Amino acid sequence: TDRLHRSQERKVQGHIRMNGHRPLPPAASYQNTDPAMDRQTPNDAFQRLPQRFFAAVEPGVEALALAELQRFGVVGTQVYGGLEFEAKAVDIPLLLRLLRLPGRLWWSGPQLPVRSVQALAGLLGQVPGGCQLGRIDVVGEGVDSRRLAWLQHSAKAWLGQHAQALGEDGFGPPDRALLRATPTGVQLRVDAAGGPLYQRGWRTEQGEAPLRETAAARLLAEAGWPGWQPGGPQLWDPMCGSGTLVIEAATWGRPLPSGLRSFALERWLQPALSPAPRQPWPAGLPTLLASDRDPEA
Repeated sequence: TDRLHRSQERKVQGHIRMNGHRPLPPAASYQNTDPAMDRQTPNDAFQRLPQRFFAAVEPGVEALALAELQRFGVVGTQVYGGLEFEAKAVDIPLLLRLLRLPGRLWWSGPQLPVRSVQALAGLLGQVPGGCQLGRIDVVGEGVDSRRLAWLQHSAKAWLGQHAQALGEDGFGPPDRALLRATPTGVQLRVDAAGGPLYQRGWRTEQGEAPLRETAAARLLAEAGWPGWQPGGPQLWDPMCGSGTLVIEAATWGRPLPSGLRSFALERWLQPALSPAPRQPWPAGLPTLLASDRDPEA
């Protein structure tokens, strides 16, 4: 059985390499094998080791999102539907407050062949410590509908048996996981943000047809908005509505205040996560003008 499992795993990794993607580490690499670390909690490996993440973006935004990621010192790879990159988990909360273009950010677990309920349970057991799964969705690419139905049924059964064991401390909503099935295996992803990233946390009122924050960020990125820099750039939005575009321009390249919203990954890291240091405002205050002919805007 072990020989067959290793053979299947090599086929998965070979398929990923042939398609231009970096191979995901096998499940064993996510487990603590250092005897000196036996006294630490299961979440220590998640906190110490670089983790894989997937930033989902809208079609056509991949290049802009990759440039944004690199601007903050993170090396990513452009793949179908978004970006893949590695980073330490403790650095992700600040990155989530800096990024403007991605719609969601997923923690990416291993991709392995899943042929049985036991194998699926082993895959789902790789969730980071502190994660409280309350929902598991299944998506597929080139996979038979019967296999997707089996995965959905088995994941629902696993969730019913283990949700209580994962604990309910009342801190934040249950976490959402995604099983991505392909002909070569199944990959586990968990929503690291705890919801869509366009929900910045500052919007309390909106007009009849509000501009989504990520769409406003795309307009600014395509226009080459420099944000805060010497010389004080200027921007005027004559159809401001609820002011989404100018608010995005004002916060461009600056982290959102931590009080606006929290992220699921911050809960996973407690109590290891320390408050982010307060960053001084740079020189080059931009001039932002907003107006609208509608008096109710």
